[in-house]
Amino acid sequence: MATAGPGAVPARLLDVRECRFSPPGSRHATAAYKGRVVEVSVFRHDMSDTSRIVIVIHGEVLGTPGQTVEYVIDDAEPARALAAGFDIARATIDDRPV
Repeated sequence: MATAGPGAVPARLLDVRECRFSPPGSRHATAAYKGRVVEVSVFRHDMSDTSRIVIVIHGEVLGTPGQTVEYVIDDAEPARALAAGFDIARATIDDRPV
């Protein structure tokens, strides 16, 4: 993933609209990809080394339905789980296997 420097937004997600960091251990970010708005929320499971990722892809392209995708991954680090959520969203929009 190419970036312009520390903390820079990946080139594939230049239209970041919002990023929130509450409650502790969670992340939420909204971005646009190929004309679709993508919301990714991550919630760390306190009792394990996993994170729950909820991805909402809004159908802003004419005729495109909205989608909600949920995953549990073996990484409780919220920032990495958030990045994984956007990778999953891009693959879903591009109709590629995750």
